[in-house]
Amino acid sequence: MVLVISLSCMQLNVDVSCNAASHAHPLPTQPSPRAREEQRVRALVARQPIALNLQGLPFERAPTVTDVLMPKIRRSELNEKVNPSHLDLTTCWKGLTHSQSTELAMWYHFLHRSLHAEVRMRIRESLIGDLFQSEEPVNEVYLVPRIFDYLRSAPSHRLINISFVNLTDNMLSMFHEKKFRETVASTSSGSQFSDGGLPRFLHYFLHVQDCFLNGQYLAVEFGFEYTQSLIKANGKVTWQPPDVRFLALPERLSPGEEYRITPFMSRDSLGVQQVTYALPRSSLNFCWDTPKQRFRAIVPNYADEDVHIAETVLKVTLTTPFPRDVRFERECRWVIRLEIAPAKSGCEPIRAFAGNTKGLGCSLELDDELQEIIRQANRNAGHYSDLRRYVENTLPACLSLQKKKVSGPRVSSQTCHPKRRRHEYTEDCKDESWNYAHDVASTPLNAYQDSACPFIPSAAVADSGIPATKAVKVATHPDALQQQQIMRNYEEFAGRKSRGDAGLASPVSDGERTVFESIFLHGDDVWSPATEGSALDFESAAAGEA
Repeated sequence: MVLVISLSCMQLNVDVSCNAASHAHPLPTQPSPRAREEQRVRALVARQPIALNLQGLPFERAPTVTDVLMPKIRRSELNEKVNPSHLDLTTCWKGLTHSQSTELAMWYHFLHRSLHAEVRMRIRESLIGDLFQSEEPVNEVYLVPRIFDYLRSAPSHRLINISFVNLTDNMLSMFHEKKFRETVASTSSGSQFSDGGLPRFLHYFLHVQDCFLNGQYLAVEFGFEYTQSLIKANGKVTWQPPDVRFLALPERLSPGEEYRITPFMSRDSLGVQQVTYALPRSSLNFCWDTPKQRFRAIVPNYADEDVHIAETVLKVTLTTPFPRDVRFERECRWVIRLEIAPAKSGCEPIRAFAGNTKGLGCSLELDDELQEIIRQANRNAGHYSDLRRYVENTLPACLSLQKKKVSGPRVSSQTCHPKRRRHEYTEDCKDESWNYAHDVASTPLNAYQDSACPFIPSAAVADSGIPATKAVKVATHPDALQQQQIMRNYEEFAGRKSRGDAGLASPVSDGERTVFESIFLHGDDVWSPATEGSALDFESAAAGEA
């Protein structure tokens, strides 16, 4: 019996020692004075109401179905000191049904509520940190004036870190709460964008909003008011264009140098499946370089001592797909300015125009009037008619070649007759492209091809006002060029002869005279002597025409 009692005592002693040394739930420790003060400050700030109003969000008020369907345009302030300068941003939902538009309006409403709650929480956290680090004790009686003084002394422009995880959780909670109420009322319906999961939809939905900077910040300019123990915070959110960058964009070039515009996205935009670059307006003739993924042009020579400014408008289109063939498109435009240095002395003025006078057997000196017309033609396509009228009426007399009679006084003419020059000038302009405004887009849209002349785009591309159906293959060998000119004379002569006016096209060699006689003249018609010098074989041309 004694042994048993002693064992019980030993067991009792062991149990007591264990409870005193290693209890599974130790007694709570008393918080430090600093921790108690922090808890008190947090409680005081949490009880203080803050009326927050954010302006500049995707919709200023609760959006309706009409608001969702309408395109939204945001314009930037024009700043000529910044190059490139952003012009505007156009956003639009496409492919929406009425039910999808209604649900999108609901998601925008949830976004507004969640953003207000997130910003209000960030303001309170900054207040707690400032009050807690201050050496002055926090008095509940003077808490509101002290908070107001801190808010007014802080910088008005702030970057507020936004947690997309918190935004997504809050918006999903609001959606499920609304769905639960509709279920109770027997009016519940599923989401139109649930394909792939609602969190995935909200992830893309948040990233296409233009109120976020770098995907996680709100740039807000705050103004605070204090009335009757209530703090009012008015915030203006700065909207953000798509993050488009430019690689080594020059600001000043000289005539003859290559001008390159290389746009790119600084990082892969989440959800963006297609990015398209286009030049809807430019004073230069750009072409698209597919291997380098950039636009390029040759800086023209204006043949004067003035500094010219070339403006180019770049349009960037970003398309983000959503479930059920819905897509969200963003179009932003940038204006890019290039300063063109004065032309050097002795430089060729305009290669596209000089090519029209090549081979006429004389030197063409450009007077002041023609130089001014050429400058205006390069700046504005509307002055092209003035240039054409000047060329028709005031070309030097040295352009005229030897007169040749054909048959009778009615068919006597000269190669450079004003009407003939007008016809040839019109025909030449059909195959050339002057500095018109054009629309160039990157792959997969139409883009320029390489051209033999850097100032003239290829005629085989449907661009710069040249339809693809009018594209012609231009010969480069001198003999072939003369052959084409003779065949053009045949067609003109045939049309004139059918109307009884066949004197505007004259042969320039015996070979051409023979061809004309065999095709167009009757046996009793008399042909006048022609100049010598053509060594071309026109028999093949005559056979082809026959």
